[in-house]
Amino acid sequence: MQDEDYVEKIRGTMKEAGDCFAAKPPSIPPSDKKGFESNFEPMEKGTATTSVIEEILKRPARVIYEIIKGNSRGVCASLLLIISLCMIGYGVVMGFFSGGHQLWMAPLKVTIGLYASALICLPSLYIFSCICGGDQSFSQVWNLLLATLALSSLLLIGFAPVAWIFSQSTDTIGFMGFTHLLFWLVGMGFGLELLKKAFLLLNKRSLKLVRLWSIIFVLVALQMCTVLRPLIGEYDGFRLQGKKSFITHIFRSFE
Repeated sequence: MQDEDYVEKIRGTMKEAGDCFAAKPPSIPPSDKKGFESNFEPMEKGTATTSVIEEILKRPARVIYEIIKGNSRGVCASLLLIISLCMIGYGVVMGFFSGGHQLWMAPLKVTIGLYASALICLPSLYIFSCICGGDQSFSQVWNLLLATLALSSLLLIGFAPVAWIFSQSTDTIGFMGFTHLLFWLVGMGFGLELLKKAFLLLNKRSLKLVRLWSIIFVLVALQMCTVLRPLIGEYDGFRLQGKKSFITHIFRSFE
């Protein structure tokens, strides 16, 4: 009996030791479980342009916080500067395909085209958000749209070196047009996803009409690019090139 008791004590001691050294799953702080919402707080480094760039890439919810509850004017100014510089930079890369006048016309056109598309679609975005129960003011919706465009523009400027390599190694307009379109769609996809998350965070509900608006905005931007053509290819003066659907223009570019 004593031997059995002694064996049982040893087994109990070994079990306790095993429990002490057993691997335990790491505890996740409550803030990390909320994902996007966990970073809805003021920007620590202010609303300078460099700070906004860092935050919109790493913690975009902080930019959303400043738009709604913080220094909205400072953020708006930084977002406008980011969009303008990135679109001008990417436009220069587009202009390198043909050179000459396109080195300054392409940046001008893509920048004006993006802002024009945003202003054209802004009223419908505000109306859709109101219909779905959004509480944001018109100016706040505008700033959220700027955040969307800023993220998209930053992604575009990140693709700029790749686009430049292709522009210097091919003379096929259709291929280059498809490349720029692909990069733009990828960047805009990330930007529109940020807009959807922002409305979800601020209103605690999914604004389904915002998805429909996203499709409308993409179509408007594509048509705007067609109106301002040529963005790549030979410079053809200041005049507009006539009416044409962007779908027709895309297919004819490959002919």
